[in-house]
Amino acid sequence: MSSDSACNRSHDGDRSVAHWTPFSMASPVSIIGWFDNQVSRLQEDLFRHRFFDMPEIPQVVFDPQRRSRLFDALFSPSVEEYDTMPSFRTNPSKNQIECQLPTGCGDFFRPEDVEVNVSGRNVEFKARREQKSADGHSYAVREVRRMVTVPETADINGLHAEFAPNGKLMISAPLLTPPKAIEQPKATAPVPIKINRL
Repeated sequence: MSSDSACNRSHDGDRSVAHWTPFSMASPVSIIGWFDNQVSRLQEDLFRHRFFDMPEIPQVVFDPQRRSRLFDALFSPSVEEYDTMPSFRTNPSKNQIECQLPTGCGDFFRPEDVEVNVSGRNVEFKARREQKSADGHSYAVREVRRMVTVPETADINGLHAEFAPNGKLMISAPLLTPPKAIEQPKATAPVPIKINRL
């Protein structure tokens, strides 16, 4: 077998061999660029041959102008992850901030399964429950952990937590300074306009 490693591709009615270029430390091409090239070729080959009749999935596109494009795509948080990160919102009517932390398990957890720890301005929410089957031969374990930081505008000593039957933990803390009331525009009476009759 040659120094080039070979990867056999199998598909109904098509058997081809794709050769992979080995990375050389003496090559001026960086390992990131080489790796990107190999992944790109593998991806193109995968979509061309569709291993084991895999369902077609959207192709990942990397920006060719960025050397770290592969690692950014793999390890950078996505927009969805940022959107789902827990955060506090202000409730002006109650003069407090609130944060709702879902467990993702519905009503599986009970209040006695929940633990809330505070360190500085960081709040840790943990829930763990073991549930045995009716015959006692198997059991399920579920564990959830969430972290959230209380803003400096809130009184951490007045932190309050409530666990709802739907499996969501509501954390609230009073604001140190009441939010400024939004000034409503002054209502003006209509001004009569003289009508000239010609």
